[in-house]
Amino acid sequence: MGAYKYVEELHRKKQSDVMRFLSRVRCWEYRQKNVIHRASRPTRPETARKLGYKAKQGFVVYRVRIRRGNRKRPVRKGVNYGKPTTQGINELKYQKPMRATAEERVGRRVSNLRVLNSYWVNQDSSYKYFEVICVDPFHKAIRRDPRYNWICNPVHKHREQRVSLPLERSTEVSRRAICTTRPERVNTTTGRFTTLFLCGDTDIKQVSDACLRFLYWPFVQHVTALLFQFFDVSSLHSFY
Repeated sequence: MGAYKYVEELHRKKQSDVMRFLSRVRCWEYRQKNVIHRASRPTRPETARKLGYKAKQGFVVYRVRIRRGNRKRPVRKGVNYGKPTTQGINELKYQKPMRATAEERVGRRVSNLRVLNSYWVNQDSSYKYFEVICVDPFHKAIRRDPRYNWICNPVHKHREQRVSLPLERSTEVSRRAICTTRPERVNTTTGRFTTLFLCGDTDIKQVSDACLRFLYWPFVQHVTALLFQFFDVSSLHSFY
């Protein structure tokens, strides 16, 4: 097992004595610094590498803190001139993930960089701390790397402002997983009769009755109309 596996297992057990001590000391250190400051290296290297970080030129890591809790409605003197359903001021829940908010604030601070990814590092009673991985799109080491030069495209400017990157990543991963596992069945669906055939608890008689009812019903209607025209069918029973 590699070194990063041991570090990952250490971060999973956050209630252990080692992690509780490290979290408490690091939180004190983060509180003394600015809201957004550059980190010399990732606090969680195994997570940063999973999310695309490389210890090479062109990659930087910024640490940001986001205040926890609800969001107060920004109205003057706490008076909301509207309908009673919109009178809430204090108990409003923030609808955007704090991680996405952290990415947006870092993207506005360092507008010459591109936000690649982010992850949670610590939290206390008042704040949550995130580390945001940024990439310099004009660095030669990035522009010459075929794995990362896609982010140099101008279409990726402030990509964190347009869509929540965690949501975008999860949606893209799900779409790719479906397309790679079942590419021939993505746009196909099974009909009702195929489902009846495939079900193990359905006998052939039930399937044949269903086929007669739904497939051949126009033919039965036509034959019944002809019989009513040329014969006396008052004593005959219905075909259906």
